[in-house]
Amino acid sequence: MRRKGERPLVKHLSSWSDDHPVAHAIRTGDNWFRAWRVQTCTAYPRLAHITGIPKDRFAAIEAGGPVSRAELEALARAWCVSLDDLIKSIGAAPATDEELVELGRMVEAVRMGHANAFTVDGPAGTVTIAHIHKMPFDR
Repeated sequence: MRRKGERPLVKHLSSWSDDHPVAHAIRTGDNWFRAWRVQTCTAYPRLAHITGIPKDRFAAIEAGGPVSRAELEALARAWCVSLDDLIKSIGAAPATDEELVELGRMVEAVRMGHANAFTVDGPAGTVTIAHIHKMPFDR
């Protein structure tokens, strides 16, 4: 809802790349639909209202069911991403089990204080994690 005289906000399209947060979520095992939904903080009722897709249909899409072009176009509009970029994200490959185990070892080494940084070379390029904050509940 806008107030009197208020101008609508300009929304910019999110562009897909290998370092996009959704790409990271997909590489670590998330489904493309869930990754986009979580990244954009879109609840099922709101997404159903914006896209016109019934809420029951989202479970089938998230389970890997087929998606029509009209549904993809509606989802792309709702998430402010181009249709081409959304289609590219569907084909993004998740990380292999070996890559996830190695990443877990490196994160644990940093968390335990045995290392203060590490670099990961993967299909998406090189990622350097330089510092991980210890939380108050970590021991």
